[in-house]
Amino acid sequence: KNNLLPVIVASIIFGVLVADRRPDGGRSRTMELVDEWSDVVTRVVTALMSVTPIGVGSLVLQGAASIDLGVMGAEVGVLIGAVACGLAIHAFVAYPMLLLLCRRNPLVYFRNILPALATALGTSSSAAALPVTLSCATERNGIPAHIAEFSLSLGATINMDGTTIYLVCATSFLAELHGVHFGL
Repeated sequence: KNNLLPVIVASIIFGVLVADRRPDGGRSRTMELVDEWSDVVTRVVTALMSVTPIGVGSLVLQGAASIDLGVMGAEVGVLIGAVACGLAIHAFVAYPMLLLLCRRNPLVYFRNILPALATALGTSSSAAALPVTLSCATERNGIPAHIAEFSLSLGATINMDGTTIYLVCATSFLAELHGVHFGL
C-alpha cells in the first residue's frame, strides 16, 4: 500500500519548521546534513545516468536480435504509411470540417497561416512558432486578440493531436512486431 500523504505532510512540516541558521548566524547542522545528502544523491543519479545508455543499448540490441529484419522493414513501412495517412486525414479532413462549421473558407484560412506553419515546421516547436501564429491569427484571419492569445497559448502546450496519432500507430507497430494482436 503506497500511502505517501503522511510522508508529504511530514516533509512539508519539517521544511517549514527546520532552522536554517544557528543563533551565531552560521548554517544549521540540519541544513548542512541536507546539503550533504543532496550531493550524495546527485552523484548516485549522475553515475546511474552515465551507465544508462549501455543498459538501454543492450536491451534494444537484444530485442532487435530476436526480430526478423525483413518483417520489421515491412512493418516500418506500414507504420510510416499509417502515420502519414492519419496526419493527412487530420489536416485535410478534420480541420477543414471545423472551419466549414465556423463558416470560414479552409483554403483562405490555410493560406493565411502559411508563415506560422513554416515556422513550426522549421523550428519543430509550437512554442517557438507562437508569436508568428498569434500574428497570423489576429492580423490575417481576423480572430479577436484575446481569443487568439488564450487558445493558441493553451494549444501550443497541450494540443498534441499529431503526437497522439503517432503514439497509437507506434503502439500498434510494436505490438504487431512482437506478435501481440489487439482485438476489437
